Amino acid sequence: MASKAAALKTSTNAAKRKADDDAELSSTKKLKSHKRTMTMEQAKQLLAEDEAKRKVQNKIIRNKQKEIRELKKKLKEAEDCVKKAKAANDAMDSHYVEAEMMALSDSEIIISMIPYKSPSEKIARNAMDDMLSLGNDADIIKLAGCIRDLGKESLLLGALKSLLAVEQPSSIHAKTLRILYIPLLQGEVKPTDRKTWPVIASAMTHGVSALPADLVDADSRSKEYELLYDTVLQNAKLMKEDSPLLCGNYNSYRDNCPIIDLLHPTYEAITHESGNAIKAKLKAVIKEGLTESINEVQSVPDHSMPTEAEIAGKNGFPDIQRFLLSPTETSIRLNLTKSGRMEVHRLIDNKMCSYGKLRHCSKGTGRDRCLVVTKSCAEPPEMIKTKEERKQKHKEMLDKME
Repeated sequence: MASKAAALKTSTNAAKRKADDDAELSSTKKLKSHKRTMTMEQAKQLLAEDEAKRKVQNKIIRNKQKEIRELKKKLKEAEDCVKKAKAANDAMDSHYVEAEMMALSDSEIIISMIPYKSPSEKIARNAMDDMLSLGNDADIIKLAGCIRDLGKESLLLGALKSLLAVEQPSSIHAKTLRILYIPLLQGEVKPTDRKTWPVIASAMTHGVSALPADLVDADSRSKEYELLYDTVLQNAKLMKEDSPLLCGNYNSYRDNCPIIDLLHPTYEAITHESGNAIKAKLKAVIKEGLTESINEVQSVPDHSMPTEAEIAGKNGFPDIQRFLLSPTETSIRLNLTKSGRMEVHRLIDNKMCSYGKLRHCSKGTGRDRCLVVTKSCAEPPEMIKTKEERKQKHKEMLDKME
């Protein structure tokens, strides 16, 4: 009851003050420039009350901001602790992996690392060199099996070359060689490098010479050499049909001769008596190819282009017409203005429609700039030189085989 009475008294006092203020406000003189909404005493009282409230709120803000700073500091400390713990874990992981690896024997490390490295001859050769230096026969066989199962030509070649460097191969080395060259010989892993076949032939020779006769019978050896012979001839035929000469960048030419690059190196690599029959057959094939190459007469090529020459004549390009009618000229330089060069470009590209038959490009700068037009069907001097060098090599090779 007492609280209700106090509340009633307070509201009554407030109402009375408001009524007094309103009365005072209404009694003030009304001005034209502005309108008063409260008395001066009311305004001063309101400002004082607001100032007191603002001080309270500012104190609350400062306290909470302090709390936030303390929390951020604790959060930063916690984050730093987490980072340090993670770094410590990573270091322990690294040490653990290293320790786990070092807990293995050297042979186990070599074998386990092969599948995870990018396949290359160097990787396999180094691995087999290390395994041979360790001298554990069982591990040598195991490494060869791992390399065979990966089925990569580069790995097989690297391991074979490592074994071929052994001066006195044992029966274990011979078995290892067979594990590595059989997938290549039988086509389980298809060789893409022509240099692979002479390596296979050398591996067969080393394998046969170091392997006891009771482990591989004569019939099996003969079949392996027959397979080598047939496969090498097939590859030589593909090389000849595909691209007798390989053209590289900047007009450089590399001879791609089946006899020099494939047949003869394979022939030289067969040194064991069990391959004599196949070696004799290879020799006959090589001599026949050499003789054919040496006696080959190059016909004089006709580089004339009468259809294109007629179009050039009709469009008012007599110099180009004469060049295209020539059976021997293969290139012409035209000293023309920029507009003249553009006209020739349009003539060849749009009116002749001779895509692939004529090449045309501008060379030089300033007043020395000219247009060079070349017949694509013509053999460049570099290619002619390469053919002549190849024929000379064939002559020398045939003389040695006689």
